[in-house]
Amino acid sequence: MPETRPYGTWPSPVTVDTISQQVVALESIVVDHVTGSILHSERRPVEGRTVIVNSSEGSDAIGKSFNARNLVNGYGGVPMISNDDVLIFSNIPDNRLYRSKGSSCSPITPDRKEWRFADLCMHPKDKSVLACVFEDQTDPRPQAVSNALALVYIDTGKVSVISKGWDFYASPVFSPDGSKLAFLRWNHPNMPWQSCQLVVADVIKEDNSYALAHETIIVGESERTSAQQPQWLSETTLLFTYDEGGWSQLWKHDIGGNSSPILHGVVEEEFAEPLWKLGESSYAILDESHVLCKSVRGGFSLLSLIDIATGRRTEIKSPYISINSVRQIDSQTVAFIGSKFNEGSAVVKLSLTPSGGIFRDIVKSSELPLDPKLAPKPQMLQLKDIKGRPLFVLYHPPTNPKYVGPADERPPCLVSVHGGPTSRTEPGFTLDRLLYTSRGWAWIDVFYGGSTGFGRSYIERLDSNWGVLDPDDCAAAVKQLADTGVVDKHRVVIRGYSAGGYNVLQSLIAHPKVYACGTAFYGIANMKRLHETTHKFQSQYIPGLLGGTPEEIPEVYEARSPLFNADKIVAPLLLLHGSADLQVPVEQTRSIAKVIRENGNRVELEIYEGEGHGFRLAKNIKASLEKELKFYHSILFPDT
Repeated sequence: MPETRPYGTWPSPVTVDTISQQVVALESIVVDHVTGSILHSERRPVEGRTVIVNSSEGSDAIGKSFNARNLVNGYGGVPMISNDDVLIFSNIPDNRLYRSKGSSCSPITPDRKEWRFADLCMHPKDKSVLACVFEDQTDPRPQAVSNALALVYIDTGKVSVISKGWDFYASPVFSPDGSKLAFLRWNHPNMPWQSCQLVVADVIKEDNSYALAHETIIVGESERTSAQQPQWLSETTLLFTYDEGGWSQLWKHDIGGNSSPILHGVVEEEFAEPLWKLGESSYAILDESHVLCKSVRGGFSLLSLIDIATGRRTEIKSPYISINSVRQIDSQTVAFIGSKFNEGSAVVKLSLTPSGGIFRDIVKSSELPLDPKLAPKPQMLQLKDIKGRPLFVLYHPPTNPKYVGPADERPPCLVSVHGGPTSRTEPGFTLDRLLYTSRGWAWIDVFYGGSTGFGRSYIERLDSNWGVLDPDDCAAAVKQLADTGVVDKHRVVIRGYSAGGYNVLQSLIAHPKVYACGTAFYGIANMKRLHETTHKFQSQYIPGLLGGTPEEIPEVYEARSPLFNADKIVAPLLLLHGSADLQVPVEQTRSIAKVIRENGNRVELEIYEGEGHGFRLAKNIKASLEKELKFYHSILFPDT
């Protein structure tokens, strides 16, 4: 029988060493369609780099001196492509493309650190040419950074711009015969999920080089619609996702004809995620009649087989509640990165059958010998915001098969706030969460207004309301869960990364009696300063979320900046930041810590040398998580 112990004090086999030393982050998949090989990229905190791995063989595909990443748009994207066992990948810190085959690896592009490459696509007929997104940071000021589409000639290293003039480009993909190129483009002040055009152009060969002609807009002329993820079904038919009806759905376009949705009527599911990182895929074309799609319904991923001609949809029963990077292997097989509620992420191979599918994990992010019964089963709860609108919360109950809490006690609660803010929390298994729930904590992920996965109107709630609506939603969620006896209202803490860290600071200012303490990982403290120092990609994102520029509404920037309201933070606060953070400079965290300390309130500050916007080194992941856990215990359980 389980032993009764106070919530939050249960002994647990999950430690910070478990998280930092033994787990890798699976990031993306590509498939070599000549050899059928699956390759994936994985972030290894112990090594402090991202490695490309031959998934089936379990062997590294690049040497130990390489770090397979790119930093286009600040967040990068899928770093590799493979064709007939020739791997091409982007590397940092030199930002060059490299060609690797067997034991040979050599640079392709010139030694110019200011040039960056992403979204690689091989020409289907001429294997010496690939298309890509090209970013030139010769002048690194956001207004001067140049983004374009380019061709890279692999044998010579020549980089040739083939389309320019728009602020951003993404997703170049050749038609099967190489005669056309589809791609995305968008301009400031829009982010790609707000307004993004799908364009098709003719590919013209001139001597030994190629150019584009007759660029034609397929969809997206409206300022309030967004296309994503183009893939060619045939030489004359293009598939893509499009949100004309308020939800991102699967569409098709016949060259010279019309564009139309594949499903009948708008389905309240998202078939594409926001384009923060380049090269992602949420569907795989199996043949000219069928496509396998991942969609998000109520915060959870699901898989469907769709007949393109009829729109008939068959859901495939799957144990994976988080799914990303869906890639075709052949007409009956796909690969993806998936996570169950009680197991970490894996590179999964799905073989379709008449009755559904057979799933096989071929690479796991962790082989930890943990009892699956330690994992809490997430529950999506629909609550109400302060205006009475639906508000969604993912609830993870305290879970440990060896312990239960006293019948007259409610568990402490950790409110986790995702970054973005145009993003969401994946419901799949994470050890960060298990670190707390296995000790008897409740954990809630708040999908505040502005979060993704619930349609465009839910995202647009945050327009002009950032820093007000999101902390109000978190407080409303806590109140409703406390009033119904789910959590202990006197033992609620709040944590968040980046924009989530900003939410933490704003929550402690606006709702000081709701939280016992909080932790902000590289949180934003000064909105005007963030606007001045952020990179090109999101340089117009902040004015949209606040309602204008600092020159137009200086009072709003000051009111929404925690730094200028830090005297209202009375709950203990832990601040964690990387010294090399380019998205949110560390000076912001130092400044707010100084103000809180001068006001005589408790603040603890840790700066991790060399870390950027997100901790990638095992020693720092361990140190930060250990610091956070001890911080909460010193406040909620001072006698244990």
